Amino acid sequence: MPEPMQKNIPSNAQKSAPQPAESQSGGETVTPEEQQNYEKLVLASLKVLYSEQTHQGIVKMLQSGDPAESIANVVTTIILQLDKKSGGKIPEEIILPAAAELVDEVAQLAGKIGIQVDERVTGQAMQRMVMGLAEEYGVTPEEVQEIMQAIPKEEVQKMVQQQSGFSQQTQPQAAAPAAQPAAPMGA
Repeated sequence: MPEPMQKNIPSNAQKSAPQPAESQSGGETVTPEEQQNYEKLVLASLKVLYSEQTHQGIVKMLQSGDPAESIANVVTTIILQLDKKSGGKIPEEIILPAAAELVDEVAQLAGKIGIQVDERVTGQAMQRMVMGLAEEYGVTPEEVQEIMQAIPKEEVQKMVQQQSGFSQQTQPQAAAPAAQPAAPMGA
């Protein structure tokens, strides 16, 4: 299974294309073709997410049940539909990185519509999305577990820290309301 790519994405991903600089495995540089395919998949996913034809259905999916499961289901559905529409031509190595980017975007959307989303929910959504896509593409749960266990704990913690730092940089308004109610009471 491909390694997720790092990304430096502004909060308004619709205006700027995603730009993963390197893969998570270290100094492996992303080829221009991989970058272009990644950008195309992320932008196509965002079009589906915010399209007038699909947006309300996606909002309803997000509002139905467990937030992590709903986010994972939305992402998995969008990626699978785009892959089907392409005739299965989406390069395998960009599916997970693009889907991971979409998890962040869908989590932000969920937060905007009033669903409580924190790092734990986003992490669970990411795990469920990986498992869902793995199942759809014929990877066994055991193989996914082996891949996940092969990633050093320090690397996982580093990814979580990077992700939370990225979320705080791009979503200060999401973090501020949760902290503000306590401040006026103590004043």
